[in-house]
Amino acid sequence: MTGILRVCVVLCWSTVVASVIGCVVPDPGPGDTLPGTPPTLAPPITFNYRNPGNPISDPSQFPDAELVDVYLPAPTGSRLGMLLWVHGGGWVGGTRADVPAWVLQQVPRGYVVASIGYRLVTYDAGGVVHNAFPAAVEDIKVAIRFLRNLGAFLGASPHLTLAGASAGGHLAAFVGATPGQFEDGDPAFRAEVSAVVDIVGPTDLRALATPVDPPNIAAQLVAFYVASLLGCPQPTIAAPYTCPPGTDFERASVIPQIDVSDPPMYFGYGGADVLIPAAQGAAAAAGLYQVTGEKLMSWYDLAETAGHGLDGTALHMTALQGFIDAARDGRFDELRTTLPHGG
Repeated sequence: MTGILRVCVVLCWSTVVASVIGCVVPDPGPGDTLPGTPPTLAPPITFNYRNPGNPISDPSQFPDAELVDVYLPAPTGSRLGMLLWVHGGGWVGGTRADVPAWVLQQVPRGYVVASIGYRLVTYDAGGVVHNAFPAAVEDIKVAIRFLRNLGAFLGASPHLTLAGASAGGHLAAFVGATPGQFEDGDPAFRAEVSAVVDIVGPTDLRALATPVDPPNIAAQLVAFYVASLLGCPQPTIAAPYTCPPGTDFERASVIPQIDVSDPPMYFGYGGADVLIPAAQGAAAAAGLYQVTGEKLMSWYDLAETAGHGLDGTALHMTALQGFIDAARDGRFDELRTTLPHGG
C-alpha cells in the first residue's frame, strides 16, 4: 500500500482533522514505523491495583492478576499522558510483563505507561471453569480507577488511553464500549477511558467460534480460546467447538456493545493475520463510524503484509501517536458532544 493510501485507510485527513487534532499528519510513506527494540527505561514501579498502597517491593509474593507495573517518564504536569496496556494470550495466558516496544516507546514521549495483570481463564481437574468472562473485564475496570487516581496524584492529564493486543485488544475495546457496566463502586466515578487502541483484537466472537471448512489449526486454536473465555465445557484444540447451542456470544463481543457513547477507537489489523482476520477490525471500525457519523471517532489501520504479531514495526505510528496525543489533550471531548448522531 502506498503512503497516501495508507493514510486514507487510517483516516481521511482534511482541514477538519487539522482543527480537531491540531496538526495534519503528513504522508510519511512506508517507513512510518518504530524500531522493534524497546527503549532503555528504569524498572517499573509495581502496585497492587486491587488494594492500593505503597509500591510492592517483592512482586513475586502476589498473583500477577493483582499487580500493575507503572513506567514513569521524566516530564510531569498537565501534558503527562496516561496509557494502560492489556496483554494478550488468548484470555488464558500472558503476563503484565508482555509489553510491546511501541508501547514502552511512549514513556520517553511523556506517558505514564502501566501494564496490568488480570485473571486468566482456567479449568480445574474436574473440568470446572474459573475466571471466565467477565472476570478480566472487571479487573481492567478496577485498574482504570487505580490509574486515574494515580494520574491525579501525579498531576497528569485526566484523559486515559486503554490499549491492548489480541485478547488484550478485545478486552480494551470491550471495556471502552461498556462504560458503567461490569463494575462496582460509586457510579459518579465510572471506569471510563478517553480513547481505545485495539491491535488485532477479536470483535465478533460468534464468527470465530464457528467451524470452518476445511478445518485448519489456526481457526481451531482461536475457537479454543473463545470457548474458554465464555466458560464453555472444557475445550481441546483438536476439537474445540464445545460451546452448546444458545451460548451468548454477543454478550462478550465488542461489536454489539458499540454505541454513540463510546470513546474514539483506533483499530490496527494485519492483512496476513491467520488467527484474527482483518475483517474483524474493519467491521468494528465501520460499526463505530455508523453510530457516530464521524470519521475521527473510528480509525482503521490495515497493515496488509503483517500477521498477528502486528506491532510498531508495521503500524502507522505517526497516525497512532497522533491519536493518543489528541486523546491526552482532550481534543476529542468537544467532538463527542457534537456528533451528528448525538453525543
